[in-house]
Amino acid sequence: MEKSLGLFSFRYLIGGQMNNVCQVFKDSAAYVQKWHEKQPAVKEESLTDWLLYDISQKSSLITYQAYTRHQEAKYTGADWEWEWWFLTNSGGLKLRVQAKKAHSGKSNLYSGIAHSNKYGLQNEMLRNAAAANSAMALYAFFSDAAAPNLCQSGLLKQGVYLASANRVFNKFLASGPKPVSAGDVLAISMPLPCFACCAQLTSPIDVFKEMFPDEFGDKDLSDVVGFHKQLPAFIEQFVAVGDIDQSRYSDQRPEQIEEAVEGLLVVDLREQTTRRRINISNRS
Repeated sequence: MEKSLGLFSFRYLIGGQMNNVCQVFKDSAAYVQKWHEKQPAVKEESLTDWLLYDISQKSSLITYQAYTRHQEAKYTGADWEWEWWFLTNSGGLKLRVQAKKAHSGKSNLYSGIAHSNKYGLQNEMLRNAAAANSAMALYAFFSDAAAPNLCQSGLLKQGVYLASANRVFNKFLASGPKPVSAGDVLAISMPLPCFACCAQLTSPIDVFKEMFPDEFGDKDLSDVVGFHKQLPAFIEQFVAVGDIDQSRYSDQRPEQIEEAVEGLLVVDLREQTTRRRINISNRS
C-alpha cells in the first residue's frame, strides 16, 4: 500500500515501523504524565532528558545525544531546548523545541509563557533562533492535565504536547497579559504520540500540516521553514554512528548545531533500503 503526499512517500509507515514508534511515544509520554502529576516541582530539564533518552532506547529508529551546556541563556532565554529531526526518503523536517511545564494545579501559566530576561522575550528569542537556523519553532509542554487538544482521535492525558511558538505568541502574548490555564495551552497543542498514532492521517508530515497551519499554510513543502530536502552530512553520520563527537565532526557540527541547544534527537522514518545505502556510502 502506498500513498503519495507531495514529496513524501509513506508506504513503509503503515506497517510495523510506525506502530513501534507510536507505542514508544505513548508509553514514554504516559510515564512523564504520571511523574509530573505526582511531582509537580520536577524540572523541565529532568523531564526532557529522560523522555528523549527513554524513547531512543526503545526504538532503533530514534537516536538521541545530550550536550554539555556551553552558553548562557542570552541566546534563547531557555532552560532546555533541543534540535529534533524527522528524516524521510525525500528530506527532513528540522524542529527547534523548547520545554515548558503546564501543570493543571497552577491557576495561571502566563508568567512562564511570557518569561523574559535582559535579552528579551523568551518566545521571541526561540522564534528568532529557529528562523536563523532554518528550523520550525515549537514548544513541548509537559502537562498532567486531561483537557481537549488538537488530536482528533480524542487522546487525553498524554503527558507531552507540541505547540507552535508562533501560535503561542498570537494566542497568549500579542495582546498583553491574560489568564492562561493548562487547558488553554493544550487546546492549541498536539499530543506527542499523535504524529505517529493518529489514525485519520497517513503520515507524520500530514499530522504536522494539520496541527500547525501557521507554519505550513498553502506553501509547497520545499518552501516550509524547517524542511530540508538535502540532509546535513553530520545528521547522516549521527544516525549511522550513534553519536556526535566534537573532534570527529568538527568540520560540520559548529555551523549546524548551535551551542545553546541542549541535545539532538533524530527520528529516522526512511525505508531501510535508503538508510542502508546512505550508511554504506558514509563508511566508504
